Amino acid sequence: MKSSFNQRYLISFHSFSFVSFGQLNFSIIPQERRICKHWKKKCSLKEFINAASGKIWYNSKIIVTRGEKGMGRKLAALCCLAGLLGIFCWLWFRSQGTQAPEAATFQEAERMDAAIQSCHGAEPVFAASLEDFIRCFNSLYRQDNDRDYFPDVGRWNSASLSRGIHTLYPVRQFRFSEDEAVYSLPTVTVYTPMEDHRIQELTLNFDEHSYTEAGFQRFRQLCADTLRVFFADLSKQEASDLADRIIRFGNENVFESNAWYGDDALPRGIYHRDGVGIYPYFAIGDWQRFCVIPVTQEQLKNFEEKGVILYEVE
Repeated sequence: MKSSFNQRYLISFHSFSFVSFGQLNFSIIPQERRICKHWKKKCSLKEFINAASGKIWYNSKIIVTRGEKGMGRKLAALCCLAGLLGIFCWLWFRSQGTQAPEAATFQEAERMDAAIQSCHGAEPVFAASLEDFIRCFNSLYRQDNDRDYFPDVGRWNSASLSRGIHTLYPVRQFRFSEDEAVYSLPTVTVYTPMEDHRIQELTLNFDEHSYTEAGFQRFRQLCADTLRVFFADLSKQEASDLADRIIRFGNENVFESNAWYGDDALPRGIYHRDGVGIYPYFAIGDWQRFCVIPVTQEQLKNFEEKGVILYEVE
């Protein structure tokens, strides 16, 4: 069957759909059914536009039949314009739909009360409890990961200790790891008074003996996100930069193997602001630690008198 290119054709579009902006499905229903039967094929976007402009390609993909002069071009152009309008509307609604949830999620982030209270007379403790920390941390973590990081307190490992790192009184120790069998993952340890869950100290821990790059990057991110919980005004980048600076300070000031982290551990330097103190502690053979404690001005003065370098967080 042959046809010349200068003839006009009537194209009846049965249906069309967009797949990765590449293919359009349509049917050409010939008026002269004794010549050819109903045909349905896929054609490219280029062929569709050529059809709409009257430049019909006669090949194995498109079967056309004669019709009234000019009607095919008008109908094809109308369908083409409707299709393009549909694409732009779909893209606009899609962009609006992806932006709205992000804004809503950001509003859900909670701020933690990091004010200092007293415990056992004069010992400082954060007003925030472990439950408060879990809730606020998870609200930040969900923004980027669409899930919680920490489970409820009841699913943490816990133990009673005769004393804490910076207190002579008994404490309760809570510990969490995403997977206890994977030693390269960071862990979180929280010390609280025996009578309640207010935070006396929080440490983020990384086992250098089981070092993996993925595990260390997770440790870095955990430190940065923790800083954003205690310093709610920090941006992601500011928290990340501060965490890297504190970790680097610890790597540059390593303790000897006989000075593992324990009772009355004295750091080389403390970064502080508004009653929140952060310091790294890394001894040969021990875990690398990123520690957060409540500090008063009197405590900072005592630390400085013992040779601890003080860095104020801006």
